[in-house]
Amino acid sequence: MKQLDLITQKICPKYPRPAKFSDPGGDFSEDELKELIRKRDKELTETDLMCIFQGALPAGEYHEVMYFLPIALQHIAENQENDTLDNLLRWASYNQEDLQADGIYDDLLNFFETLFAELTSEYILSENYVKNINLCETLAEILNKNHNGMGDVLIKKYLGKVENSAQAGWLLHFLEYYYIGILKDSEYLSSVAQDKDLRQKIYDFIIAEALNADGNTMQFWEHKLNYCGFY
Repeated sequence: MKQLDLITQKICPKYPRPAKFSDPGGDFSEDELKELIRKRDKELTETDLMCIFQGALPAGEYHEVMYFLPIALQHIAENQENDTLDNLLRWASYNQEDLQADGIYDDLLNFFETLFAELTSEYILSENYVKNINLCETLAEILNKNHNGMGDVLIKKYLGKVENSAQAGWLLHFLEYYYIGILKDSEYLSSVAQDKDLRQKIYDFIIAEALNADGNTMQFWEHKLNYCGFY
């Protein structure tokens, strides 16, 4: 991704690999910290990166973990690592001022926007499981709560026109999350819930898609449509 290259170019000259993690929140043992820092970059796992960027309790101070930011973003982009994404988004909100001072915060948001656009460009349903659903839910929820309502901005921008079945499927999915309470504070989804014309577009695309699928798929969509008040 272009944004990842920009972030890497800004980080590499300023933040070399640290010799240690300081554990500012006191959440790790000495052995855990030594094991984390001992690992080579290519050996770092999703669990390792989740610990390094552990929301409000990261393994290191801002200047100690910044070296690992491009690595974490690469893992998210290539391997769809939801735990890394969740913790990194929360960490970024706690460190927004420092990221802005480094000129990286906007690049991060652009990275997450590109990721959201790619993940929601298709809606693949297999045995009642939607591909990339966990990442998309995490992006929408935490960007909304912790990053100035950006989740709403992305949902509206990339799904709000409902021009095809993929957009209809994702928007229905997010609308269900609104009713369930996961995205209960979403102002945009609140407006979708009251928009009869938009709901009709969602319904028409979903029914057209479901009629060409098997019975299990029809039940999958009927459940969501019923839960969201389409019936």
